[in-house]
Amino acid sequence: DGFNDLAISAPFEGNGAVYIYLGSAQGLFNKPSQKIQSPSELPNPLGESTMFGFGLSRGVDIDSNCYRDLAIGSPNSESVYIFRTYPVVKVQASITPSKTELSLDDTSIMLKVCIYAITKTEIDREIGN
Repeated sequence: DGFNDLAISAPFEGNGAVYIYLGSAQGLFNKPSQKIQSPSELPNPLGESTMFGFGLSRGVDIDSNCYRDLAIGSPNSESVYIFRTYPVVKVQASITPSKTELSLDDTSIMLKVCIYAITKTEIDREIGN
């Protein structure tokens, strides 16, 4: 959407978590839009937290889709998790009937349906006719 988002890690919250705050024209939202929890429900063999979120990447486009992906480190489980981001498509649609009033004799009606999609990436296939 063109606005910067923010990932905040909480590696000592249970097994760890990362909170995602979305940006807007007015700045960051006050509440996180997403909480990513450690994929591992169990602590590591030493009984410690996995510390999921101890390390965060800067946000690099790993899969070349023009969106920054996020790598999250979990040092006590000796793991790194990659969270790939993907294009968000905003769709606006309208339906316009051929008639605004129907009589009892009408057996059909024509509808004009228009769909408008907005995305930062190219759509390489037709949505419909």
